[in-house]
Amino acid sequence: MKKVLFATTALIATAGVAAADVTLSGSAEMGFSGGDTINNINGARTLGVTGMHQDIDVTFKMSGETDSGLTFSTAVDLDETAINVGADDAGVAISISGAFGTITMGDTDGGFDWGMGEVPTGSGSVADNETGHSGWNGNAGLDGTATLNPGQVLSYTNTVGTVGLALSVELDDTVGATKMDPIVGVGLRYAAPVGAAPLNIGVGYQTSSTAANIDKEVMGVSFGTTIAGLNVGVNFSEQTVDGNSADKTHTAIGIAYSEGAMSFGVNYGEYENRGNVLNTDTSGFGVSAGYNLGGGASLKAGYGSSYVSVGGVKTSADNWSVGLAMSF
Repeated sequence: MKKVLFATTALIATAGVAAADVTLSGSAEMGFSGGDTINNINGARTLGVTGMHQDIDVTFKMSGETDSGLTFSTAVDLDETAINVGADDAGVAISISGAFGTITMGDTDGGFDWGMGEVPTGSGSVADNETGHSGWNGNAGLDGTATLNPGQVLSYTNTVGTVGLALSVELDDTVGATKMDPIVGVGLRYAAPVGAAPLNIGVGYQTSSTAANIDKEVMGVSFGTTIAGLNVGVNFSEQTVDGNSADKTHTAIGIAYSEGAMSFGVNYGEYENRGNVLNTDTSGFGVSAGYNLGGGASLKAGYGSSYVSVGGVKTSADNWSVGLAMSF
């Protein structure tokens, strides 16, 4: 869900403190959606019905600068607060930046996710059908798998020229069988000067271990560029978990194109041994189309198709949406 500037900048100045910027942005959606859903582990399909779709999101962003030139900022996403983590932390990220790079704590990407590029999806849809199919991977890696405050990440990022680096840690200071070692991640980005458009290369890695010494790790690589006006991206990742019957792999490709007010996108992805379970494979594709009406409003349509195979038994499900998306 994309957001753009909504309110004018507010300047707040007090003695001995640099001016602070406060901005407010938001988005809203209305339309219709329908179709079925499918369980990616057991293949069970849930029949859906056509209904109305509504969504609204508001984000506050605040930033300032110290007398020595360090910048500090925070963002609060009201659409995400109190979801998945403690209500005092969800949807919030706080950072400080300088010549050394940026340190961020809160609801932010781990190193794997930061380094890996998602495949292009086009304009998107009001119900996110193009990224909701069984072959989609948002490259979260091991982010959010800690027992204590899942998804609360401390990261360091820095970019010098065409090379970027991210280091991250997610702590789990619980006790007993659920305790995990810190989830440690690293990500690398490189924009290789190839032809008219750079070849964007991403690499990600994350690892952790449980109290029972069950090691987990995920690694991946992504490529993206623009060819003859087409935004093209591919990625591949593999996750291993000690004691599971198989390694999970994921492969995806996406293509997006825009011309004037119109934009299109299609992507395909597939998992082998999803959930690190042998012979549990999923795949799917998503399509989106949009028409920019101007002023922050767009007409959008999306379609997603999913396929799940468990022990050779295959199940499929499809869903769709059409509607109006507004950015403020």
